[in-house]
Amino acid sequence: MVTREEFESAREDLLARREALMHRAEELREQFADSVDSDAVTMATGLALFSGGVAWAVTARARGGRRLGAFVLPTLLILVGAVLAGRGASSRRGTHIAETEQRVRDELSGLDPLARIRVLRDMAGEQLAFLRHTAN
Repeated sequence: MVTREEFESAREDLLARREALMHRAEELREQFADSVDSDAVTMATGLALFSGGVAWAVTARARGGRRLGAFVLPTLLILVGAVLAGRGASSRRGTHIAETEQRVRDELSGLDPLARIRVLRDMAGEQLAFLRHTAN
């Protein structure tokens, strides 16, 4: 038979191990959450739904399905997938633009004022020339 002291000691040991495991699980969750690119996950989910909808529509058409569900559900999957993929790509592009803008601003801040003005003038001239060319 186990004495009360042994039981309490084993209980305290198990509780301490449980607390350490819970702390480690929280650390791993945070580490995983930081490493996951949510825009890429959104885009991949959208592409998977889109592909599934296309495959379902092709299969339903090949089998000669004439029911409403054979067209509505695949179309719904295609639309939802396209929206998710577009949202993920747009968000990813926005993040890329913001990071690039910050790098350019950091580079420009390292220049003296006259050099900064010259670089900005040259860049603006190039962009205006590009806009004129594309407008014609």
